[in-house]
Amino acid sequence: MINITILANGKGVYSMNLSELLLEEFKDEAEKTKEALSRIPEGCLTFRPHEKSMSIGQLGLHIALLPGELTVYFSELIREVPTVPLSEASSVSEILDTFEHNRRITSGWLTEWGTEELFAEWQMKQNGEILMKGPRYTFIRSLVLNHWYHHRGQLTLYLRLLEVPVPGLYGSSADEE
Repeated sequence: MINITILANGKGVYSMNLSELLLEEFKDEAEKTKEALSRIPEGCLTFRPHEKSMSIGQLGLHIALLPGELTVYFSELIREVPTVPLSEASSVSEILDTFEHNRRITSGWLTEWGTEELFAEWQMKQNGEILMKGPRYTFIRSLVLNHWYHHRGQLTLYLRLLEVPVPGLYGSSADEE
């Protein structure tokens, strides 16, 4: 088992295995994501900043679905390239309910997977050809978490364009000072 030891601001030593570390990061980032999603204005779900952009309703629902659906996708070690529908949310409550459901799914898998499962080789195939392969952890990091943060960043831009106060995700924002 791999344990990671962290000295946090001289306040103590924390030792966690990789799955615990991922779970703690996910929980922290989930709270920030929920705050951003909760700021989507109900009457603006069809807003899109550009004709090639998703609407804010599509983006919000994509952010809500992403961690749970991809975590389930990674539950099997060999997968075909997924089809990703970009449905339009009908309400902000649909986005938030979907988010909570997928938060529970992701937390469950991250709790269940130990270091051995996280380092198991995972593959994405298309028509039998391997497109990607490597430790499951690598793809959870890039295709779940980093991908999620990317879309959350897009959402904060949409909020700014709609003149909705942007939440301070990593400290205060200009809107919250």
